[in-house]
Amino acid sequence: MRKGKTVVIWSILAIWAGVITVPMSLLMASHMVAFNTPNEIVDLHYPRNSEGEWSLNHVLSGDCKCSLGVADYLVTRRKQSGIRENIVLMNGTDEMKKELIRAGFTISSVDSEELCQQYGSLGVPYYQVVTPNYDLYHSSGYFLSTDRTQRTFDDLSALEKAQGNESLEEHSFYGCATSIDLKESINPFNF
Repeated sequence: MRKGKTVVIWSILAIWAGVITVPMSLLMASHMVAFNTPNEIVDLHYPRNSEGEWSLNHVLSGDCKCSLGVADYLVTRRKQSGIRENIVLMNGTDEMKKELIRAGFTISSVDSEELCQQYGSLGVPYYQVVTPNYDLYHSSGYFLSTDRTQRTFDDLSALEKAQGNESLEEHSFYGCATSIDLKESINPFNF
């Protein structure tokens, strides 16, 4: 009888581990994907910089918690004077847009698939430093590791380095998938 009880207990534990492990793995997988930033300026519906100013483009999504943290940072720091700052926003709420506009930013709304197809942008949040001659100087994600609690944003320091003609390292970043196909492949059960 004791051997049968042991088998039942181990069977229950194995089933429980499988039931817990699969969903947890899928939840973690969606936050472990490293993305590359596009090699061209994401400037949908945003006029070219004709005033000889540097620009920062911030690419965010309203349904990405990582992007919401960046949006809070941007609202708190407000748009910087002497540069153009545009936010390319997917799925942003009206309240989110109003807060960003009140903070001085220009908003361009975009469909996630349009961003993916036109620019090859599979994830957010990231920013781009654009020169006064409308060249892409640097493109980087806000989160360079899987630790999203880091709140040291380097968009302004990257801009300052670019203005000083310093080289900036290109690297992949972590965030949220924007492509519907990618979202479905890393989270097929829509957890």
